[in-house]
Amino acid sequence: MSTKCIALSNNDVILVAWTFDHKLSGCVGFDVRRINASDAKLDISTPQGVSLPAMAGFPSDPNSGHTGQTTAQGPIQKFFWKDLFVKDAHKQGTYVYQIIPLQGAFSKDAPPKLAALAGAPVLYSNPVSLAAEHGPKDDPEAITCYFNRGILATQAVARQLPKSKSDLPDSGALLKRIADASDPLRKSLAGDLVTVLPSLLAEAKAQGGSCYGALYELADKQLEASLVGNKQLHLILSNTYDSTSHDDDKENAPAREALHHSGVDVTDRMLPDGSHIGHNKFMLYVDAKSTPASVLTGSTNWTPTGLCAQTNNSIVFRSPSLASAYSTYWDALKKDTLDAGTDPHALQSKAFRTANASPVTVQVPGARKTTLWFSPNTLQKNKAKGVTPPDMADVYARIEAAKSAVLFLAFDPGQPSIIDAAASAQEKNQKLFIRGALTNADRAGNFVIDLHNNNSKPTDPAQVIPAQGVNDAFGVWEKELARAGHAVIHDKIVVIDPFDPERCTVVVGSHNLGNKASSTNDENLVIIEGNVSLACAYAVHVLDVYDHYRWRYLLAQHGTKDSWQGLHEDDSWQASYFSSTGHASNAELAFWLGAPAGGTGQQSKAAPARVHALEH
Repeated sequence: MSTKCIALSNNDVILVAWTFDHKLSGCVGFDVRRINASDAKLDISTPQGVSLPAMAGFPSDPNSGHTGQTTAQGPIQKFFWKDLFVKDAHKQGTYVYQIIPLQGAFSKDAPPKLAALAGAPVLYSNPVSLAAEHGPKDDPEAITCYFNRGILATQAVARQLPKSKSDLPDSGALLKRIADASDPLRKSLAGDLVTVLPSLLAEAKAQGGSCYGALYELADKQLEASLVGNKQLHLILSNTYDSTSHDDDKENAPAREALHHSGVDVTDRMLPDGSHIGHNKFMLYVDAKSTPASVLTGSTNWTPTGLCAQTNNSIVFRSPSLASAYSTYWDALKKDTLDAGTDPHALQSKAFRTANASPVTVQVPGARKTTLWFSPNTLQKNKAKGVTPPDMADVYARIEAAKSAVLFLAFDPGQPSIIDAAASAQEKNQKLFIRGALTNADRAGNFVIDLHNNNSKPTDPAQVIPAQGVNDAFGVWEKELARAGHAVIHDKIVVIDPFDPERCTVVVGSHNLGNKASSTNDENLVIIEGNVSLACAYAVHVLDVYDHYRWRYLLAQHGTKDSWQGLHEDDSWQASYFSSTGHASNAELAFWLGAPAGGTGQQSKAAPARVHALEH
């Protein structure tokens, strides 16, 4: 790899990756600086803009890890970094990142003396913005996607909450705060999702038309308020079974009652015993001319924890073709519900399952091809026989045909699932870059077992990790709250070959990405091909979450002695990035630097006009 610096983004975070054509002798890390693009002077090597925040410090530095420390005092000893604070700096803007290699002089119990590394080039990234739009130039809002900041296991969250008796952050205090629409912690964790989820409802109110929704969980008061009394809304509301109380509708009952009382057109889809669930979370907008126009889908449940206490995504498609397919499915959901009458076991009928057994190909501006799958789509007898559902067979085949990378996030996909497909893909292609993170620790462990059983010896062993927090306080680090409910990672995402213009694929929706969901749940799944901008945005989110939990996983596995020793006071930290001959050799860095030279190629740099208007 030659010297290069690239920046990629989505609506929430900017990632910067860089490299040099050889190891930098004497380099103790990098000062990573954010510059307003209009102010950037790319022909000079002096520091510009502002250094990003950083927690790590040198062992001999008495001020190591202090509040307000930046990469100028605690340089980054990696070749890629995330700017998690760009939203706080400026809601809309274009930035360039400056990477300054540093050298240092160290003495005991004194701040290090850091300076630009003599003779080393200063790098600059391409201009980059936070952006949600990924449609074509003439219609950038045809596809918009959004990610929250719903990771509880952070030092920032830990320091905002009182401590419980176990010295962990108090989960009860967290739940109260994220249920309060005015609380800044809720706003920070939810990000754009709290505005995006009801955006099609607001559009129907402003422009005329109707919305047709199908929801699994509805327990957030702010979101509920956008539904109650809404005469333009037609809602299929499922139920969530509580295994402790055996209550069929404990979570949704208050919102369900309020909706019915206010005169909203609600169809109650009450599936039995928790063995089958109405897991959809989509909203369809039909315009004033009765034409299906737009659809919002994704992984986000309409609850405080869905918004704030789990990683989640939502995506909006402005495509009449795709919206018409969702309209047909919504009608079938309602018919299946009405035909079952008062017998919950008659739901998800043979006719309904059979209708879902074939893919629907639709046209979405900005995508080479888009395929929809709905479920349940297998006959009950096929589940007992171990038959792979057709939608999962499609997804597994795409994973196993990957050429360069497979990235994924999931809650608990069950077994068989995308985990098995990824292991099979790694066995076939030893050079495949695979990274994933799950809530369920057992599923992550099964991936490693599958590789060992197959005697796979990949060039870059795939890494699939469970989500967890810092369990023991050390140094300046406090204990973290790992979860506030069942899910930690709740995204349902697969990204395949994200930088290949023809092959790049994004799999999103409500589907848990395993056979069980296709057989037992109401689900929707969208497969988008040939949109590099969208694939980059999802790749940034997946590896943002993966990278956050990977170090915490290693910390739990090996303890602070092996996982946390502060920054190296020499250049030995570069060993994992360069071979013994001094040439770049890190798989993750090579992956990022395979991205398009100009970044993601996003077509628009401003916030989507429809969403931006709703913020005022």
